[in-house]
Formats: sequence, structure tokens, C-alpha cells
Amino acid sequence: MNNYFEIQSTFNNLIMDHINKNFTKSVTFKLMSIGIIILVLLYPKFRIQNLISERESSRILAENDVSNMWGGEQILEGPVMIIPYWNYENRGSDIIRRKRQAKFLPEKLKIDGEIFPEKLDRSIYEVIVYTSDLDVKGTLKKPDFDKLGISEKEVIWEEAQLQISVSDIRGIRENIVISWNDRNIEFEPGVMGSDVFQKGLSIPLNFTFDQDLYEFSFNMKLNGSKNLSFLPLANETKVKIKSNWNSPSFTGEYVPHNREISDSGFLAEWGVLSLNRTFPQQWKETKYSLRDAAFGVSLYQPVNLYQKSTRSAKYAILIIFLTFLTFFIIENLGKHLVHPIQYGMIGLGLIIFYTLLLSLSEYIAFHWAYLIAAAMIVLTIGGYSTAIFNSVNRGFLVGVFTAFLYLFIFIIIQSEDYSMLIGSFGLYLTLAVAMFFSRKINWYKNKKLTFE
Repeated sequence: MNNYFEIQSTFNNLIMDHINKNFTKSVTFKLMSIGIIILVLLYPKFRIQNLISERESSRILAENDVSNMWGGEQILEGPVMIIPYWNYENRGSDIIRRKRQAKFLPEKLKIDGEIFPEKLDRSIYEVIVYTSDLDVKGTLKKPDFDKLGISEKEVIWEEAQLQISVSDIRGIRENIVISWNDRNIEFEPGVMGSDVFQKGLSIPLNFTFDQDLYEFSFNMKLNGSKNLSFLPLANETKVKIKSNWNSPSFTGEYVPHNREISDSGFLAEWGVLSLNRTFPQQWKETKYSLRDAAFGVSLYQPVNLYQKSTRSAKYAILIIFLTFLTFFIIENLGKHLVHPIQYGMIGLGLIIFYTLLLSLSEYIAFHWAYLIAAAMIVLTIGGYSTAIFNSVNRGFLVGVFTAFLYLFIFIIIQSEDYSMLIGSFGLYLTLAVAMFFSRKINWYKNKKLTFE
């Protein structure tokens, strides 16, 4: 009886060994191995994406450091006329007198400006900043207190102010002198506390208004970075901005009604009426969020190197899969087989491309960094393939296909507007080619593999 069980056990072991040997030498095992390798390569792929994010964070910190010294994103606000008055409230038998403020906006506001962009270096990073030269002019009507239900005898004229503000007052380069009905008055730092501006510049208007319309004008030279915006604080606001920056991005609530963009720069003009806003020309106690109506221009950089690197890394698994598919088709159509470890080595080479791309692009132009990194990987994989298949022709074929993949991805990340269209047709073409060359593979054959 014991001999029977020993014979049965030996027979079962022989069967299992035979099954295992056949399975490990099968196409199914090879495909499973390739799938596992691709899953394992997801980890370094995600680590590279995290590395790109960390490097981009370092760039943002560098930009913030420069902005803190030069000037941040700027919004020109004003001018607004702030006039205090006494308000009386009945509290039982008592009458409480409180100081309130009335706000009056210009009748017309016209801004003509020019932006002069500059590139500053911070460590290995290049930061875009600008200097702007703005000519501001307009008209203000004599305040109509009757519309607000305010008695003129309660107006505190000696505390009236004309106020302007910018987002980052550190960017103001020169003293600002306003011409007010042929009077030149220099703006002073600080504004009377109100719910309009928390910080800014002001001039006193401590005189009686004896005209129906007042003209004003001033020039402002302002440092900033990334964005320059304006508020439509007039019954009719017109803004005209020009620059030699050739890739502007128009932002905010209103688009320019006229724009000209060329390689030599841009010209943009806006026209906004009070009817286009959500706040009135004059008010008392109601609080309005004026900045919600801001509009302007950003010095847009078309997909910086970290955005390009991130977009490129998103296609890493696609490149790995298609390269592995190429190897799999070649080995099934030929006599030389590829060991799973060799697939892993090729996959690591494809992953290292992204670290090469990131490190090179921080010092040279992205397209040159991409070309050098791709050439290094293509030559390495092409030479490795030649050794694996013992064939210069097949190694050359793999190298050409890998180069095509990198060229395809480069075109996608460079063509922002047509990336989806190009990507879709490119994938379709790749699938069609793969189907053509794999059409004669016998997927059910039991081929004994001898890994070299």
C-alpha cells in the first residue's frame, strides 16, 4: 500500500513538473510576465512625476521670491472719491451721530499703457517680470448727494479723499503726481479706512466743489509679474495696452474688443460701460466686491518645461507598452526570444528617459533636451536589441520604432490645440501597424522557449 502511494505521488509530481515547464514556456506566461513588468514600472513612473512636481514647486518658490522683491501680480484700482458725512440714527430717545462714507466713481476713465517684460534669473530658474508705464486720465462729476439721500450740510469736506490702489504697492517705482483741474498734487501713502481699499495712495479734496466736471490725469510706473489687471471704475472705461510680449493671455471678466497679436508683440483695447458691471456709480453703505470685475492681460508662457515634462511622463506607460509589443511581435516572428529580465531592462531604460529630460531641460531649451534624451535612449535600446536578436536589421527596426514613438509624443506635447486630434490618429495608426505585423502569429502554438 505504501508503495502505491509513493508511486502515485511520484506520478503527480511528474505531471505538475511537466505542466509547469510547459506553462513557463508558453505565450500566456510571457504575456503575464510582460504585464507584471509594466505594473512594476508604474512605481518609478509615479516617482518621476512626483519629482517633476517637486522641481516645479521649487520654481514657484523662486518666482515668489523674485515677486516679493520686484512686485507681484498687479491690479490697478481707482481712482475713487471717498467723502465722509455725518449720519444720524434714532435710538429710543437718543440720537446717535455716526461718521459714514459716500463713494463716487469717475464719469470717464482712459488708461493707455505699455508693458516691458524682463527675464530675471533665480538660481537655475528664469522668472518673467515686467515694468509698466501707465497714463491714466478721466473726469469726475460733482458729487450728487441728493441721490444718496445725504444733506450737503452734513458732508465733512475737509476729510474728502481721492484714492487709488494697486495690489502690491512695493511695485510703484516713482512718485505719482495727479493733475486735478490744472492743480498738481502728489499722492501720499495711506488711505482713509473704508470698505473700498485697505491700502493705497490718496490726495485730500478739502475744498468746495464749484464745478460740475473735474478732469484728472497721472502717470504711474509699476513693477509687477505675470499679470496686470484693471477695474472698470467709470461710467465708461477704456483701456489700451501694448507690449513686445508675443504670447499674451487675456484674463478677467471682459475680453478686449480689439486685439492684434504678432511675433513682435500685442496690442489690446477694452471698452467697459457701467451697465456691464454689478456695482453702481455711487453708493453709501453697501459693500461691493470690485475686484470681481477685474480684467487684463497675463504674460503667458506656452507650456513651461515642467508642464511639458509632466505631459510627456503621462505617456510613459504607452511608450513602454508599445515598445514591449514590438519586441513581442519580433520574437514571435523570429527565432530569438527575449527573457522577461531583458524586458525589464528595456522598460527601465524607457523610464530613465524622463529623468534625463527633466535634468537637461532645466539648463537648455526643452526641444534640445528632448532630442538629446531621446537620442541617448534610442541608441541604447537599438544597440541592446541588436545584441538580443543577433540582428542589426532588427535592432535598427526597434530603434526606428522607438524614435518614432518619441517623435509622436513630442508633437503631441508641442501642439497644445491639436494634441487630442494628433494623439487619437497616432494611436489608431500604431494599432493598425501592430495588427498588420501580428496577423500571422499563431497565438495557440505550444512553443518551447529557450531564453538566451
